[in-house]
Amino acid sequence: MVDDHLRRLARKLRSAGLDAAWEPEIADRELYRRSWLEKRTILTMKKSLWAPRLYLLRSQNVLAQFRGVMETFDLDPFAVPFTRCVLCNVLHEEVDREDVAATVPGNAYGLHLHFRRCPRCEKVFWRGSHTERTLRFFEEATGRERPERFR
Repeated sequence: MVDDHLRRLARKLRSAGLDAAWEPEIADRELYRRSWLEKRTILTMKKSLWAPRLYLLRSQNVLAQFRGVMETFDLDPFAVPFTRCVLCNVLHEEVDREDVAATVPGNAYGLHLHFRRCPRCEKVFWRGSHTERTLRFFEEATGRERPERFR
């Protein structure tokens, strides 16, 4: 469970394919309740918040936050990246290129053969320039080069 003030971190975690529950303006009591019911660790910067599973972030910088989460929980952002909707946190589904022709910008449709779609919000994803920026972010956060499959 990612605290409501950490939207950018939640999106980065989801980009790494990690299950990062986040809701805007969630009350602390509800955050605690959901984390308890779903057996989740709360990621927060609020020193006043307490929970059995809580990770207190110390930096306002999303790169430092992401790095801390990866190191603390021994996570690999290169394991299953780009498999989760950054908006809904739901796993993407592979879709036929023809099925998304009407919803993908023409230049992206012309350049890419593989597309994925969120079954909840129906947002379509492909390996565009955002993918390269995100992979560079992962490299900087981990101090590791991306695996060969992402070059």
